[in-house]
Amino acid sequence: MITTWHTPTIFPILSSSQVHLWQLTVPIKVNVSLMSLLTDTEMQTAKRFKFEQDRRRFFTTKIGLKILLAQYLNIAPQKLKFVTNAYGKPALENQSLQFNLSHTKNNILYAFYTHFPIGVDLEYMRKDLDFEGMANLVFHPTEIKKWSNLDKNQKIDAFFQLWTLKEAYIKAIGQGFSYPVKTLALPDTDCPFSLLTKENNYYWSFYPITVDQAFKAAITLPSQTSVTIHCFTFENIEKWHQATHCAI
Repeated sequence: MITTWHTPTIFPILSSSQVHLWQLTVPIKVNVSLMSLLTDTEMQTAKRFKFEQDRRRFFTTKIGLKILLAQYLNIAPQKLKFVTNAYGKPALENQSLQFNLSHTKNNILYAFYTHFPIGVDLEYMRKDLDFEGMANLVFHPTEIKKWSNLDKNQKIDAFFQLWTLKEAYIKAIGQGFSYPVKTLALPDTDCPFSLLTKENNYYWSFYPITVDQAFKAAITLPSQTSVTIHCFTFENIEKWHQATHCAI
């Protein structure tokens, strides 16, 4: 699926028939003034990271999420209240706005939808993995059969496309890798598709997302109505934080 990204000049309104994706690059240095958006627990978590680049990604991921949510809800980031389900998936307390995020390397991808759950996954296409071993762990037998017939380069591309679609799904249903992902058989296609699964007994829509040549990404959401996907780049994290202050 070809995806066009752009940087908005004003913050977009999220309608019920839209999905908003935001892409953010981890900066070389996190603005100290934004650190006040982090809770004490988040600061303690950050201290456990061994490498500075991992701390920056953690800080940026949390801060970016809070700024975007605050913009959508028109409230101060500090007023956001989060809850988690039994599997650890976070959500907003008493809000219809749904979100999910994924990060790899210095890239972060956020997804927002109203009323219904959404899952997103972003993966850097490493070439040093045990693809055969991992495929046997997470791919359905029919998927393995098709995947095994590809040449080496095709295998890497297909592996990450299938992986991101599956991970987006298990994040959307809120179960993560506690779900037996090997039992989920997806069609062999690069195009968006819908699939009836046993989860809640309705269809789920799967969308491959174009991010960068070195990455694969995907989102999954319930097939309730037709949606349009809008993709934004989030280049100036301070800009939207300042706009939130002005709007409140």
